[in-house]
Amino acid sequence: MKKKLEKFIIDVAPFAKIPLTTGKSFSYLSENPLEKGTVVSVPLFHRNISGVVLNTRKDFKRLGNIELKKINKLILENFLTSEQLELANFISDYYIYPLGVILKNFVPDVAKARKKEKIIIKKENKKIILTKEQKSAVQEISKSQKLAATCLPKRQESFLYLVFWSVKPKFTSTQF
Repeated sequence: MKKKLEKFIIDVAPFAKIPLTTGKSFSYLSENPLEKGTVVSVPLFHRNISGVVLNTRKDFKRLGNIELKKINKLILENFLTSEQLELANFISDYYIYPLGVILKNFVPDVAKARKKEKIIIKKENKKIILTKEQKSAVQEISKSQKLAATCLPKRQESFLYLVFWSVKPKFTSTQF
């Protein structure tokens, strides 16, 4: 007779802003017990998201046709200590903020990184034609080299960078 595999119910706090009325965690199914503080990837609604394991317990017979979703993958095992989880829980209760968002700040970006699609934008090499007044202004500004670009609005800063680049091809952004 085949022995039935033992399964475990894992409570996970997802790194997402969820309503406080839904509770601090969601329950998922796993074939292996996971330690508290383990970072995992779980399905949440229509997407996959990282989260931290808060609790593990043996599976039991559930009434009705309730099916739990399975954990997608294990990202970092035993990453957070119980003291860190207690601190995050205290912060969540004190500031009335979702536990998952608090825990997200405890975990480095490497663990919670999502796959990002690269968007390729083709650059068109258009030659910028300056008037005599603009050329003289660029020459005066480049002589003084005392332009505080940080105090300019972003659009003006970008425009000046393009102007400098078109006049002086060796211009680098560190000089700006």
